Amino acid sequence: MPRRQRAVDELGGIDILVNNAAHQATFKDIADISDDEWQSTFEVNIHAMFYLAKAAVAHMPLRI
Repeated sequence: MPRRQRAVDELGGIDILVNNAAHQATFKDIADISDDEWQSTFEVNIHAMFYLAKAAVAHMPLRI
């Protein structure tokens, strides 16, 4: 069972999401960063945050 579903089943939903993933392999001049390194950094720092939030928000109650 995916961890997200287990949290929903056992805890009744998701109230808060903390996303603390980040990646930066090197600190180079921008001209020296390869396309692959940039892609990897972007996938971790942007895509992962987006998809994690998207998956969690479906299980978060609306609070007004």
